[in-house]
Amino acid sequence: MFLRLLTSLTTLSLLAACSSPADQAGGDDAPADGKVDDGTRPALEPNDVSILFSLPRGSAEVASFLYLMPSNSIFPAGLENELPSLFSTAPGTPSQLYQAMQIVAFRFVPCAATSTTCKPQVRLAAQYVVPGTGNDYAMDEVALHLFYDLDAGEPEELARALLTLKQASPAPTAGEPLFVHPALANGGMTGAWGEQLRTVVQRFARKEKLVRVTSMGFVFDSWPFRDTKVADGHVVEETPLQHLETPDVVQSWDIFGDGDRIGNLSPASSVESGPAWLAVQSRYTNAPAAELRAAVDSVQRTLNPERHTPESVDCASCHIARFTKVRAVAAGVDFTSSNSYVPPSWANTERVTDPAIDRAAANIVQFGYFLRLSQNEGLPEGKPLPSVSERAIHDSIEAAKLASALLD
Repeated sequence: MFLRLLTSLTTLSLLAACSSPADQAGGDDAPADGKVDDGTRPALEPNDVSILFSLPRGSAEVASFLYLMPSNSIFPAGLENELPSLFSTAPGTPSQLYQAMQIVAFRFVPCAATSTTCKPQVRLAAQYVVPGTGNDYAMDEVALHLFYDLDAGEPEELARALLTLKQASPAPTAGEPLFVHPALANGGMTGAWGEQLRTVVQRFARKEKLVRVTSMGFVFDSWPFRDTKVADGHVVEETPLQHLETPDVVQSWDIFGDGDRIGNLSPASSVESGPAWLAVQSRYTNAPAAELRAAVDSVQRTLNPERHTPESVDCASCHIARFTKVRAVAAGVDFTSSNSYVPPSWANTERVTDPAIDRAAANIVQFGYFLRLSQNEGLPEGKPLPSVSERAIHDSIEAAKLASALLD
């Protein structure tokens, strides 16, 4: 299977080398790279509205961290038996697997005051990461994304609570790149600030407000995705199933880019096929420049919260856009595009993720931890690595602007 991957990379390099700069994405109509000046630094910044947790450094610290089950208030009892089974190789019953799912990230998703369709939410990410002896972890590449609706008045309350957290942080967040929260990077969740964070999460991510659960796993070189709606602690609807090979999977993407196996989660008009196409260029050794340009525009739309919301793009395209772009840029593809997101001048968009993760074909983590053991790619065995995608950075910038406006 590694031969197939090498073939794909070689073809990508050849395609980039054979096209002239004018043929590659970009062109005279694309805006210049850089940031736009949109005023002063807001009260809340990306690390204040999107919080990537540290991991427990041993079993003694587990009690200070948040898990889906069994004792906290963020996951309805018994829901694990109604949700589709997790694509996990870890042993245990559904209840045991869900008990081991650790909350690794918190995100506040506010809405513009003029929006009539957006619903303010809190979103949590959970992954199977169990601390073992020493610095080792038991891990499995399975993740959940949980969506909680906020009631009237709660977005303003949450914005104020996050401002209080920022002011109490023992490490500054102003001007810092989005990564493991500065207050947690050294002290973890065991201190007073970690306790304040847990209180905020449990206050606004309440089990009775859970409305949607999406899941991702990794099976036979492919990532299956699911999307399930929840109400009053019970499953009420699962997106129609339509994967060709696995009947109970909503959408799947093959690590080696067999584009024909990409399912369709969203309406056909909103699925971004470009990122998937760009990842499978081994099938298009003589791809026309116009198709490459269209694919790059598609990637940039997917990474741009002003072009796509999580509801308007399919799971696979969103998750693979990040590593697709990184690998294509390394091969010489120009990603300047009129569809590119232009961040404000105050935003720190530095990518501090381990470069090895960006090059890893197996990393499609948006905001959490890369868990896959991959000695062949030079990654440390048994060590989870923080992973922050370009889309997560852009989303967090926009969320910070909207959340700050709620403080006025």
